[in-house]
Amino acid sequence: MENAQGQKENKSYEFDDLLRMTGGFSRSQTALSAFLCLISILSGVQVLIQMFYGTTPPFRCVQISGNETCDPGKCHPNCRKYEFSGLFTSAVSEWDLICDRRHLKALTQAVFMAGLLCGSFLFSSISDSFGWKFSLFVSSAFASAFGMASAAANCLSLFFLFRLLAGIGCTGCLWASRTYFSDMMVTDYGSYILANVCIDVGGCILSLLSYLIPNWRHLMLAVSLPGFLPLVACWWIPRSPRWLIAKNRLEEAHEELMKCATNNNVTVDPEHLKHVIQEVGKNEARKASDANYRIPGIVKTRSFKLQRLILLFNRFVNSLTIWGIEYSIENFAGNTYLNFFILSLTFFPSIILYHFCLKRFGHRFTYSFLMVLVAIVLQIAGDFQVSVVIIVIAARFFNCSTLNAVYVYSAEFDPAMLRITGSWSLINGFAGIVAPFVALLADIPSLKKTFPLLIYAELAAASGVMSICLPSQVPQSGEQTEAWEQTETLDQMETWEQTEAWEQTETWEQTEAWEKDDALSWCKKPRIQAPCDREELEIRGEDTRV
Repeated sequence: MENAQGQKENKSYEFDDLLRMTGGFSRSQTALSAFLCLISILSGVQVLIQMFYGTTPPFRCVQISGNETCDPGKCHPNCRKYEFSGLFTSAVSEWDLICDRRHLKALTQAVFMAGLLCGSFLFSSISDSFGWKFSLFVSSAFASAFGMASAAANCLSLFFLFRLLAGIGCTGCLWASRTYFSDMMVTDYGSYILANVCIDVGGCILSLLSYLIPNWRHLMLAVSLPGFLPLVACWWIPRSPRWLIAKNRLEEAHEELMKCATNNNVTVDPEHLKHVIQEVGKNEARKASDANYRIPGIVKTRSFKLQRLILLFNRFVNSLTIWGIEYSIENFAGNTYLNFFILSLTFFPSIILYHFCLKRFGHRFTYSFLMVLVAIVLQIAGDFQVSVVIIVIAARFFNCSTLNAVYVYSAEFDPAMLRITGSWSLINGFAGIVAPFVALLADIPSLKKTFPLLIYAELAAASGVMSICLPSQVPQSGEQTEAWEQTETLDQMETWEQTEAWEQTETWEQTEAWEKDDALSWCKKPRIQAPCDREELEIRGEDTRV
């Protein structure tokens, strides 16, 4: 009986145990998840609107010197004025971002992606200091305010500035909602998949709004104003218990979890819950301490460095291809709005494909095979003068599957302290900045409209081949990953310690021998001249008579 009680008291608790004690994924968590999905959809619309304000409407030259002529949709060096036609307007038609000013069109999109990159680091620090709830509502207001300011910008430089700031706010919403949701879920990857699903839902809504609202300024107002609605729920949304425990604010975490249990109609012993919170805090602190101690040794191994570089390259290629296809939407045959709507829908079946292949073939084969498929389909699409939209949709479908695969693979491969933040945000942001300029190559008269797709195909093929060097089986836990990656370091450390011990042993033995020989040589001289003390000689058993 006493042994059973001792085992119960010494039980190691995880944060998931707290969620189960307070009702698991019940009514309270369902309402919170719906709220976070709403914020992710609004943020996704803000992110994807750049595909429409960067679209080039049909144009033709109306003032040209001499008797020269210029075909519609073509640039001419002697043209002094271009005229845009059609109901749809954009920032391109507002500031004539065509021909010799086409690089400014790509810059309007790259600036927003730079804002996403900066915001991931800025709001990561803010959320760590003030909590995910504070970061979520501040970033939502930030993105909506500067989204509206972008719609009112009367010059291109102001538009650049406002898009940069709106990008900073959007990434804060996405990261905060994703992390907030993961704090309320047992699984580690549900938050990532749900966030991407919400972004694509936002893309479907945006395609309908852009069709109904052809004026780009009115469209930006329509997608920015709803971002203020979540602020009404500021007092209803609870603080993250995981963050409170990490900051050692255990009483506040206890209060939030008791509210959660009450909302879920679950009866919990307050004293037992308080005890479990304390044990979870100790366990989390112990894990953080172990990770800080072990990771520097792991990162030094050659195999880890090589495999991590391959994963970073694969992340870059996946992000570049995803964004590149989105930016090239206007170069595809067919209706732009319908094409964008169908592209946004491809993420949903891609999740099913990825999980089907993963269970049967494992990480490495699934990812390599899908990346090769992406390369083949994009190569076929690039051989046409104008892309067949069904082929591009197939490429995007396989690419979404590989994006899921590389995320889960990276999250399971990397130690806990190296996941998601840092390299992931940097690589995604850099790929988003580069993608508009790669898509801009389609506007060069000497190149085909599908030339950017050929670049994505070559990179995807290289990515698929390089992924063969990755391990076929990924450990299922962070401790197994650390032990797996630490083997080489521990072997080296053991060799160094043995070598050092042998050298020290040899040095000590030589030193003792030299000292002994030196003392004996002094003591064996004629007794009249012997400097050794009588006591020392008596200890050695030698004759002390002179």
